[in-house]
Amino acid sequence: MDDWTVVQSMLVSWITNILDPKVRSTIGDYDDASILWTNLKNWFCVVSGTHVCQWKTSLGERKQNSNESVADYFGRLSKVCKELFTFMRVPKCACGKCTCNIVAQVEEIREEDYLQFIIF
Repeated sequence: MDDWTVVQSMLVSWITNILDPKVRSTIGDYDDASILWTNLKNWFCVVSGTHVCQWKTSLGERKQNSNESVADYFGRLSKVCKELFTFMRVPKCACGKCTCNIVAQVEEIREEDYLQFIIF
């Protein structure tokens, strides 16, 4: 238990020390790194539909640089797409028994969005 307490203290200290001083002054005291991290994520990782729309537009406007290989360009686009997909809303199971095949619906939505970005 002592080791666990030491590790928690080190993690909390590390997280708070890398924060901007203005943010650090607003977070209060924490003993548990997981709770601190979750609270920081909830406060600062707010993603709205507007942000998702802006990211989609930005992806659609991206162009390959003249000195960039196709593989590098595709890799850059793929990375941004994957990041965007983590923030996009996904349909939820409506039936409560998972007979609505929600996984297939999510995959179809992501494939359509992914193709849209690759075509541009």
